[in-house]
Parts: sequence; C-alpha cells; structure tokens
Amino acid sequence: TAISYKIPIGGQFTIAIFDITGKLIKTLTTNKQSAGQGIVQWNGRNDTGISLPSGVYFYQLSSADFTATRKIILLKNYSGTDFSKHNQMLTDPNIFQQ
Repeated sequence: TAISYKIPIGGQFTIAIFDITGKLIKTLTTNKQSAGQGIVQWNGRNDTGISLPSGVYFYQLSSADFTATRKIILLKNYSGTDFSKHNQMLTDPNIFQQ
C-alpha cells in the first residue's frame, strides 16, 4: 500500500503505523527530506515482519513542529492479499503551516 505525502518545509520527519490502541506497529520511514512530495510503502506487516490481521490502523506523519494522523483500513481477501485503503492522503500542501 502506497502512502503519499507532501511537505512544504524540509526537515526531519517520521511516518509510522499504529494500531487502534495507539501501539506502534511499524515505523515506515525516519527521513530528512527537502520540501516536496514522497511515497512510502506499507506491506501490512509489523516491525518484526509478522502479517497483521484485517482492521483499522492509523498512520502518522510527525516532525519537530507538526503531527498529522489519518486512518487506514487493512483488508485481506481469503488468499491474504492486502487491499489497504486509506481515508485521506497526507497531501495537503499546507500540512506544516500553523
């Protein structure tokens, strides 16, 4: 599953996946990037490589001055294929403006 984001101000940021209880499931990236767009991939697995069950998860983009959290629904068919859907991309061009 591709998660798109756009940051107008460069700097250090992290994108991570959390379960419904707020437990950290997977850190997708901790990166320093100049302003612009990017994409990270989530394969429906946790940090130890275990495939997660279908359900509601959250992905969070955070930096020193900003945090944005969005819902993602992980759906798997009978063969285990990941059909993740997210309700909103992190593509707001004003995402870091306060």
